[in-house]
Amino acid sequence: MDAVTDATFDDEVLKAGLPVLVEFTADWCGPCRQLAPVLSDVARKEIDKTRVDQVLAGLAPFDEKTLLDDHTEAPDAAESRDLPEARNDDKAPAKV
Repeated sequence: MDAVTDATFDDEVLKAGLPVLVEFTADWCGPCRQLAPVLSDVARKEIDKTRVDQVLAGLAPFDEKTLLDDHTEAPDAAESRDLPEARNDDKAPAKV
């Protein structure tokens, strides 16, 4: 996985030519550490279909809006449109 910064966001994500999964992560985040091997596996197995990149967070706990506000060059569309829907994805009822 590649680390993405404000300076590289456009080239690494918006102009990638493939779908890009961007993981907003931090060393102190337990769920982030648990998810890291899964995302590394996806990045390795699906290399021709998608890219997996990381944006490293600061030292304090955050919510999605705070994180994107700290990365002021990230697109406003991601902040206003996609995150509320993504945050609720895990609340959908399971189909068995």
